[in-house]
Formats: sequence, structure tokens, C-alpha cells
Amino acid sequence: MRMGLPSSAHPISEHYFLGDEVTFTSLALTLAVTDIYARVNNEDMSDYLQQLANEQSVIP
Repeated sequence: MRMGLPSSAHPISEHYFLGDEVTFTSLALTLAVTDIYARVNNEDMSDYLQQLANEQSVIP
């Protein structure tokens, strides 16, 4: 008799990007990807934060 693994043993890969939100259903928690990567110091984060700053400075 072969027993299958529970569905939680086969996670589904999903891609999230800066500006997206991620929901961790089992924790009933939603976080912004930007918040998750807040302390990451790389070119992608620097570019994204600069873009946000530019957009905010344009808003009257």
C-alpha cells in the first residue's frame, strides 16, 4: 500500500515582486514584499526605493 504525502509537503512555487504583498495563510499574516526586504542592500532594492522616492516627490 502506497501512502501519499500531504499536500503541504508539495509546496507550490510562486513569484512575488517589490510592490506585491505575500499572504501566509497558515499564519493569517499578509506582508508587503518591500517590508520583508527592508534591510536588503542591493541594486534592485536601491532602484525600487529611489523610484518610490521619486514618485512621492511628484505627488502635490
